Amino acid sequence: MLRSILASFLCFLTAATRADQPPVQLITSDPLAPTSTLEIRFATDLAKPEQLGKSAEPAPIQLHPEVAGEFTWVSARSGIFKPAEPYPLGTTIMVSLRPELAAVKSGALPADWKTFVNPPPFALKASSPVGYLNSGDASAEPTFVLLFNDNVSPEKVAEHIWFTRSGGENSPGVVSCTWKISPPAGSPLK
Repeated sequence: MLRSILASFLCFLTAATRADQPPVQLITSDPLAPTSTLEIRFATDLAKPEQLGKSAEPAPIQLHPEVAGEFTWVSARSGIFKPAEPYPLGTTIMVSLRPELAAVKSGALPADWKTFVNPPPFALKASSPVGYLNSGDASAEPTFVLLFNDNVSPEKVAEHIWFTRSGGENSPGVVSCTWKISPPAGSPLK
């Protein structure tokens, strides 16, 4: 008797949990890191047992703007998109369901489902003077180290760097790049 009551309660609990679950969920970090994965959870089974742990071609989701990567089924109802390249900085990325997905065509999943993720903007992460700076006895040729969250070209950065004298006059900065370590593979600075 107790066993049948307990079984009925568990069935009710499972049904209630599924009814409260949205048809599609996206789980990720916000803002996105360059290698953040996107976990997608569906309220209905989409992957067959033989697809689990394998790359899905085509992926059930699409990203706009497009980001190269691989979608792998983790379970019948969830998968992970792993980017093959960093997400574009400062760009809102729309994640939506692929319209030709069978579950979308049958109405099991909403055709208009979409959500947005935000990689961080391009930014200066840190700066530091090289050597001691005294406001009463400043160097005529100060040197600073700048750290950005993406690779930069010294020539392009130079357009945006200047020194402002006490009278308000701007003087262009001289920008050079000295690598203490090798630049990353594929870097435009290599």
